[in-house]
Amino acid sequence: MQVSLPLALHLSSPQTYNIITDERWKPGEKLQRFGLHDFAFIDQNSGRSTATLLFAAILRDIFNHPDWSQLHAFFSKRFPQGEKPTDATQRTLTPPKDQSWKQPEVVDFPTDPSSVGLPKDLVTLLATAGRTSRARLMGADPQPCAIGPAISVACGAGAYMDLTYAGRLPGQYEKMTYIGGELYGWKKDKFDVIASPISTTEKGGRDRYWAEWEELWSVIAEWVYEYDSTSLQLGHLSSHSFKYRLSPEEKSSFDQFGKIPRRYLKTDALAAAEAIHAVFAQLANEPQRFQGVEWEFLELSIPPERVPGPGQDSLAYGDSLAYEEVSPMALKRCPNNCFGVSWEAWFLSIEGGDVVVVETIFQALWAVMWLASLPLNIKIIEKSDRFPRYRDPEVVYI
Repeated sequence: MQVSLPLALHLSSPQTYNIITDERWKPGEKLQRFGLHDFAFIDQNSGRSTATLLFAAILRDIFNHPDWSQLHAFFSKRFPQGEKPTDATQRTLTPPKDQSWKQPEVVDFPTDPSSVGLPKDLVTLLATAGRTSRARLMGADPQPCAIGPAISVACGAGAYMDLTYAGRLPGQYEKMTYIGGELYGWKKDKFDVIASPISTTEKGGRDRYWAEWEELWSVIAEWVYEYDSTSLQLGHLSSHSFKYRLSPEEKSSFDQFGKIPRRYLKTDALAAAEAIHAVFAQLANEPQRFQGVEWEFLELSIPPERVPGPGQDSLAYGDSLAYEEVSPMALKRCPNNCFGVSWEAWFLSIEGGDVVVVETIFQALWAVMWLASLPLNIKIIEKSDRFPRYRDPEVVYI
């Protein structure tokens, strides 16, 4: 479900060059958010929708992993230089097939993500997703437009609701902070520990917070840098660029044949990993800014013919509508909370011809977002209308 599609309009994207004015910026100096027309242009002129599925596959593997402490340990592990490996295959970079004359090299970090249950070619998957989302577009980085929608595709609508609202009413999710490895936040009017360190918590991606995703992707991005920068040193990777046009002083600050500093290096895989980390950093730093964006889902994702009726202003009537013609079994009242598991159970109970009871705009919007994934039409009933006794089995009524 792409219920996180509106994030494409609210996430900031870094811009380092303006082709029209020839202006240049360093990463982070200029940020841009895309409007509806910008998003439509990106959608038409890049592989945004395909890239969303590619990013979603990567995020889904992370989300479904049963033990994030294993992932954190793998991506943060570094071996002392010169240490003799007990199992060289777990820390060996193999040259590409077109460089068969080269020998594999033992490096000081683990190189095989499949040892912890992730795809062995994770770096390649990241690079492919990044290239697909960018295509030949110039200007601000379009990757967040693919990554934001990918979150709910990867995790599901329920888990995305949990991430967005953390089980709290809209407007009550404040920024959380890592202190001494533990995640702190406000809980019952007290600033207290919300979550233990990822490195010691043996659980998967469900019931995590934005800050935990940011933390995990910070070590993943650092690992991708180690992987690609070392591959460049060894001559295994020939394609790279810089994050921006370097000054002569910056170029002379490092060995051109050595390891390129991360603040300068740009590869497809590293750019993708850093873009994912930046997305989760934004979500973690300003969680409330990404609440209440559900209206845009209707504009971005649902054709008007799928939601016939009086329109958005009439979405929530509560008990003012007459339900006496509807059997109790067909009345499906929306959960009065922000817990994904409650909404998942509600969603699984929906059948064609059912009448969804909403009491708030929040319920109405989320109901439409969930129902949009069903092969049914959605009919919004006028406030003055009555629900018919004999209803269309290919329609869900609100």
